[in-house]
Amino acid sequence: MSKPNKILFLFFALGFFSLFSQTIIIREFIISFGGNELGIGLFCFFWLFWVGTGALLVLTFLGKFLDRHFLKLLFLYPLLSFTEIIFFIQLRSFAHISWWEFFTLEKVFLYLFVFTSFISLFTGIIFTLGIIWVKKIKEEETAKIIGSCYIFESLGSFFAGSLVTFFIIKLFPPSLIITSGSLIFTFVILIVSSSFKDKIFFVLNIFLFFIFLTFFFFPQKINTFFHKTRTKNLLPQAEFVEEIYTPYQHLFLGKMAEKLIVVSNGEILSTIPEIVDADKESALFMAESDFAKKVLIFGWGAENLIASLLKFPIDRIIYCLEDRVYYETIQRNLSWGLKSKLKDERLKVVFDSPRLFLRRNNEKFDLVIIYTSDPSNLVINTFFTKDFYQLVKKNMKEKAVLVTRITSSENFLGEEIRNYGSSLYYTLREVFPRVVITPGKINWFFASQKGSSLTEDPFILEKRLKKFVPSVFSFPPSGFHSIFIKERIDFIKKLYVDNPLFKNFRLINKDLHPLTFFLNLLVLLRYSNLYLVKFFKSAFLQGIYILGFILFIFLFLRLHFLIRVENIKNKRLVFNTKLFQFLSGFLGFSLHILLIFLFQNKFGTIFQLIGLVNSLFMLGLSVGGVLGRFFIKKIDSLKAIVGVLILQIIIVFLIYPLFLQISLPSFYPFSIFIFFF
Repeated sequence: MSKPNKILFLFFALGFFSLFSQTIIIREFIISFGGNELGIGLFCFFWLFWVGTGALLVLTFLGKFLDRHFLKLLFLYPLLSFTEIIFFIQLRSFAHISWWEFFTLEKVFLYLFVFTSFISLFTGIIFTLGIIWVKKIKEEETAKIIGSCYIFESLGSFFAGSLVTFFIIKLFPPSLIITSGSLIFTFVILIVSSSFKDKIFFVLNIFLFFIFLTFFFFPQKINTFFHKTRTKNLLPQAEFVEEIYTPYQHLFLGKMAEKLIVVSNGEILSTIPEIVDADKESALFMAESDFAKKVLIFGWGAENLIASLLKFPIDRIIYCLEDRVYYETIQRNLSWGLKSKLKDERLKVVFDSPRLFLRRNNEKFDLVIIYTSDPSNLVINTFFTKDFYQLVKKNMKEKAVLVTRITSSENFLGEEIRNYGSSLYYTLREVFPRVVITPGKINWFFASQKGSSLTEDPFILEKRLKKFVPSVFSFPPSGFHSIFIKERIDFIKKLYVDNPLFKNFRLINKDLHPLTFFLNLLVLLRYSNLYLVKFFKSAFLQGIYILGFILFIFLFLRLHFLIRVENIKNKRLVFNTKLFQFLSGFLGFSLHILLIFLFQNKFGTIFQLIGLVNSLFMLGLSVGGVLGRFFIKKIDSLKAIVGVLILQIIIVFLIYPLFLQISLPSFYPFSIFIFFF
């Protein structure tokens, strides 16, 4: 390989490792902050902020001191990557946040600002130093040098995204994935170093290469270190059992006092076994449905509930969930007693998309239980939408009951919780004419057609349970009197039902308008800075005015330009060039973030495929760079600039009808997403 080609290969490696490590880091960030996809946008903001800052530092003063040490600095890249991953795993310790606490918005911004700086700041520094270093070696035009390096860096990112996604799909642990990426990176720069007489650079990378090679073939120690670090931050008093990354979530299992604690994306999902709560829930469900014979359950963490329901004379339970890896992981760690109960022939586990299952299913059910946690991310929100309830209704018998839940408050409901509960109530009422709500810390919402068995009368429920109460059961029939207290029921109705905001404006949760998801975020953020919460709420409810304000700012800046700069040719050209770069980057990456949210809303696997979708973005940049070189010689620059901006705007307007309004088989929207990414 010639020396010029090795230089371009080096930039390929820089792009490769940048996206490779970014993918692992962003997944750790998602875990640390509870699996919320909105964090991806925040992460990318701070990541690009630090990359730009690094480049600016080099162009202003660092370049004078570091340009001769470009090759020596490369060996820091993998080390910084490992450091940042470990910092994100230990985030709760650094922030002094207990495993049961939620991050306030201020701490999210603070720790993202600090922790994303390590590798992203270094990326901006090292790439810009590389350009300066290449300019001294290659005697070419500056634009051509930058263009070539830019294309190969983007191409390297594309290959990184494809490879890291392969590792993630194969369920490799993150420690082994980042070790593999570091091994590939150090191997490439060793090849490059053979053309340059820099002994320090060569020795440093030989040393690093053999360290990573040792980690790769003997991964147990580094895996154990990651497990211990995670245990200390998530369940400090528990004994580590297992850790695994599924296509949909990160699972961490610990054991505490003979109980299996299941943590999903940094939050406790279930404690197994848990008999008392499970018996209370199953008694409530069975009594309200007047002892359903066919039951359908959606969601994760329903093992305790299923074991309790099987105590009743039920004919059939179908447990539908997409995440096969989750189910298999839980099954192999259950106690022998619970595992044997879940082998009951009346239970059938279906691994399928809930919506696909409902569309294919020909069976009608007496009781449908949506056993998910609160809609803190877009995947869970799809279980709380009018679209989903309409689909469920088609699979229910005439007098069947649907049940779902949200976390509320025992005695005090603030405005955020009130609106959150109202959004679920009014969404259910769009599909079902009758809704019953249980008061308490957990609000269970029961929905059905008119003439069903739903009731708020504890005497009726007590009478029903007495007929079929299992011989070994912890919940007494008289227990309904402590749930359905009239004063509490009236209190809940007054807050959720008599909410003027929802009564007057008919606000409901839909796939295309995730209202409940947003309101749940406001509930979680109620302990954050009050002004920030008010800002986000205003931005959501008055988005069109905020857009108008932004457009006004752009108009003001444009008028200022026309008055002050328009007649000065050099300044005008520089300004127009920078304006195009800003608008093109703004539109391009805004669309990319929008596509990520839409992709997650439709397929729910962004946790697994985040590296792939980001790599497709980089592939587009690489192809665009090549095409730009070709067309720049044939098309006037102004026409090219205007053409690119118009094309980006057209794509933005095409996104909505293509992905959300047109009904296509699942393969086609997936292919369209891939194309637009």
